[in-house]
Amino acid sequence: MIVALLIGCVILAVGIALEVKANAAMMAGEYFVKVITKRFHGEFGYVKLGFDVTLVAIACLLSLIFMSGIYGVREGTVVAALIVGPIVHFVSPYYNFLDKWITDPSLRQDIALQQNQHTIITIAREYGSGGHLLGEMLSKELGIKLYDKEFIRMAAQRSGMDEQYIVRNEQSIPSFWLKCILSKNSEQPLESSLSSDDVLFVSESKIIQELAARESCIIVGRCADFILKDYPRAVKVFCYSDLQHALTRCVQEYGIPRQNAETEIRRINRNRIHHYEYYTGRKWGEPHHYNLMLNTGTIGLQTACQLIKGVYQQYSLQPASK
Repeated sequence: MIVALLIGCVILAVGIALEVKANAAMMAGEYFVKVITKRFHGEFGYVKLGFDVTLVAIACLLSLIFMSGIYGVREGTVVAALIVGPIVHFVSPYYNFLDKWITDPSLRQDIALQQNQHTIITIAREYGSGGHLLGEMLSKELGIKLYDKEFIRMAAQRSGMDEQYIVRNEQSIPSFWLKCILSKNSEQPLESSLSSDDVLFVSESKIIQELAARESCIIVGRCADFILKDYPRAVKVFCYSDLQHALTRCVQEYGIPRQNAETEIRRINRNRIHHYEYYTGRKWGEPHHYNLMLNTGTIGLQTACQLIKGVYQQYSLQPASK
């Protein structure tokens, strides 16, 4: 009986997830949950859990009031209310392969034609290696835009979040399945199934994809090397530095007190490692994922800039993919 109950809950959850994915004809209960999810930027599976538990509680209360006992609500009802929502939360990301069938074909074609026309430089960096300054130098040298802090404003506009919230949480957002929903060209509304924390990361990821389709540019951080891992014209750079040069840069350029600099370097690098590996499932700084690994502490930013410029120009001469 227990096995049959669990199988039934899984079948129900799979059906609900498909219903929400299709976003066409929905049952009243699921549509109500979706409206609440969209209004309060919640996650569909967990809102569904709260909704089901609330209905069970109301059913028990009304049964006690009008029938002096609990009727029609048994163990299976309670179990289903508790586990169907979390199962929906878990299985929903795996339905993104359906996007190629339910997204407008003409829209997919337009996006595909726009891609691969531009050369993108992504810069991942250890704190104190001068990655942002290197991006500024490249922007002036190559005449293309640099996107770093601009992502905060752009993500705020896209997600409807407060910019200060993004500044505080940009590298500490908890979620274990975000990488499953970063399928390219997905046109499903972000707020339909994500919490507010999840929306931030996905918003920045979508912005990166749109920038790559729109213009040649430089992107600092934001797991851009992973987001564009299949983009043939992405020059992926990782900047690192020995501790002494990093300390000097933090003190002289960032204004961090000498006694606090090493602690700050280790803290920020630890956050970046966690953030990157959490979402990508890949090791931060792994050489196989980058085109250039540059020790800016020993070769200097000017030399690093010229090296990247040479690779950028080489990539720009490659014919666009069809």
